[in-house]
Amino acid sequence: MSDLNKLQKLAAQAAEEGATLKNVEIASSDDGELILKSIDGSADFEISIPEAMLLPADDIDFATAKVREGASIEEPMRSWFNAYLAAMVDDEDRAVLASVRKAIDKSNLTVSSTFRGLALVNFLTINTKPEALNRSLLSASMVGTASGPKLVPILGLARAGAGGLNLSVSAGGSFRVTGRAAEEIRVSMGRFDALHALNTQGQVLDFPTAFSLPLSLKLPENRSISISRNFTETQAVGKMAVPKAWADGDEIKMSYCPIGLGSQPRAAREVFRAALKPLDIAGLDMVWGLVRNYNMSRLFDAYVASGELEDEKLRKMLSQSTRSQIETMLKSI
Repeated sequence: MSDLNKLQKLAAQAAEEGATLKNVEIASSDDGELILKSIDGSADFEISIPEAMLLPADDIDFATAKVREGASIEEPMRSWFNAYLAAMVDDEDRAVLASVRKAIDKSNLTVSSTFRGLALVNFLTINTKPEALNRSLLSASMVGTASGPKLVPILGLARAGAGGLNLSVSAGGSFRVTGRAAEEIRVSMGRFDALHALNTQGQVLDFPTAFSLPLSLKLPENRSISISRNFTETQAVGKMAVPKAWADGDEIKMSYCPIGLGSQPRAAREVFRAALKPLDIAGLDMVWGLVRNYNMSRLFDAYVASGELEDEKLRKMLSQSTRSQIETMLKSI
């Protein structure tokens, strides 16, 4: 598995090369996941990774999990990155993920009507080639930038989830997080929910938000509504950013739709209303009910079916993620 001791030594070297790691350490969670945590939970921490230590995804040879030969990365940083990548993923990590993917294949989940439509295309892959496994295992440390995705060392180990702190980019291009955390340091990754974390990072995490599954539902008067999960497409309504919504003939389209905001029980419905208000649609509460009922039905079916899977790790990953979505929905109205 990931080499915690080696990563801690590499973090100390990174600090000597310009990274700021104040009151923070790399640690392991109770379930064996790599995390960042405060050394002293009563004091502020600061993490800043300079632009020179952001590794473009295009400079990684994912087949070997090393910096590719033609990458313009000079020593000593090339050796540091290679050591970091080797400490992040090893043969045991790849074997565990390959086992999960073989279980997905054996259970025919990629063609299962119960699991189709859960926005888990990446997670439900059965590709067990080293390149695919390495891409997946390193995905949680990748951050999108204007020049393409980049691996953010050390700071990329911070998991998303409830209470996540904002990730900022300095004028000089450094990725930075500051604040205070009693124990684990969580970082906000944008519009995430449990299914999105499972699909994009292969991680089982809880969030105070849940977004609608992709759907297309029939409405009265020969109309319909379609909802996607394109979280970057927003529109401004007053001072609030809400999903982009538009009419395409008799079809109403939304880029995404929150269906649960645990800390604010009515907020998801109000966002739905605000996004669709300019379209002057009659019976919005009825439409909201249809969207919620569709999601709850599909999620509950998947939760029940995931509990019957033979492979223990796959069973836990799917059941915990779908349960998280359901629980977040139940906290909203």
